[in-house]
Amino acid sequence: MLKRKIFFVPIIFLLISCRPAEFFVFFSDPYSWVYLQEKGLSTGELTKLVEAEGYTLKLVITEKPEQAEKVLRETLESYQPAITVVASLFSMDLSLFAADFPDSIFVHLESRGSSPKLQSPDNASANLIGHSFNRLPAFYQAGYAAARLLANPLLSEKHNTSGRGRVGVLAAGLTPGGREEIRAFKEGFLKLADHSQLLTIEIPGINDRVKAKEHINNLKRQGVVIYLLKSYTLNSLFLDYLINESGLAIVEDWQAAGGYSEAVLFSIEDNYQQALKTILANDFSDILQTETKLIWGEALNISESLKRELQFVR
Repeated sequence: MLKRKIFFVPIIFLLISCRPAEFFVFFSDPYSWVYLQEKGLSTGELTKLVEAEGYTLKLVITEKPEQAEKVLRETLESYQPAITVVASLFSMDLSLFAADFPDSIFVHLESRGSSPKLQSPDNASANLIGHSFNRLPAFYQAGYAAARLLANPLLSEKHNTSGRGRVGVLAAGLTPGGREEIRAFKEGFLKLADHSQLLTIEIPGINDRVKAKEHINNLKRQGVVIYLLKSYTLNSLFLDYLINESGLAIVEDWQAAGGYSEAVLFSIEDNYQQALKTILANDFSDILQTETKLIWGEALNISESLKRELQFVR
């Protein structure tokens, strides 16, 4: 009996070791990949996340837009992956790949400016899933944090506000999604503060730097010390101003862009590590969503306990 066991165990081990690896393809372009790395999704981190779920990573970065679909098709034919994640600026019709490779799950990982096409409702594929970031909870929490920080002794002392400073929203070129994010920010703010402490200005043109300067000067005169910047091309102008005037900015995607450290109070960031965890742990029955996160900046040195209370990542 003992001899049978000794003989049987190596056979099981051999069968397991011969099982074909399930591949996880991550397909991107150099620009998107640099952006994702700056957001904390390094090759090492991606490999660790993928291998923890039992997959073998195949990372493909292609430089030429005209070759993107050809390279992706060759990759799919060679590796027959279980999951293919596409995070790319290049225009690609993923529904064609989903139809041709029905045994692979395709996920379009949203990033700023990404453009792969998903299927139309008339041409829906069960193996093609979209992923997006739910930014509304983070904007709500950002508004709540801004109101909470107005009463912080460090801020009150720095700006001589006696806890009655104001928050200003500077917006330009808003999309419908951007308007919803501002609405969520205001809701969070008004949980602790009142309407008189919140001022909003929407600038008609995203390149009108003269008007933009007038608006931020006007907000400063009205006691604004914290500014939510949703003004895209005008953000750098406002950040330069806030550095000179010791103002505090709430921004988006500061982790990737960097700079203006003295003016950034905190940043609202898409969480790509969590997005990959969401994708790897999902049954792909519906569109995937991951919540964004708040990253503390360098403009105000508050306690670690307050950061945790306000749900900051660091």
